[in-house]
Amino acid sequence: RVRTLHGYGVLYDAHSIASVVPRLFEGELPVLNLGTNRGQTCAPEIERAAMKAMLAQDEFEAISNGRFKGGWITRSFGRPHTNVHALQMELAQRAYMDEA
Repeated sequence: RVRTLHGYGVLYDAHSIASVVPRLFEGELPVLNLGTNRGQTCAPEIERAAMKAMLAQDEFEAISNGRFKGGWITRSFGRPHTNVHALQMELAQRAYMDEA
């Protein structure tokens, strides 16, 4: 419906995660973790715009396609060739809460 109305659609799949998850990753995660399955789930200009917005602020570090490259929802529904773009965001919980 959105694509019919606007010519394109953007799915934003957002989650939060503990900043440190020893059973999954070593060290501390960046606060902003964007995933596009290495550019396969959205147009390059959308990924660039998202990263530009994330990097424009200086409070949190940001990365694209680091430890989170896009999960099942992103990979299943992101179809840039049909103007349906999908991005995943994993937000480290230290951005908004004391994790202690």
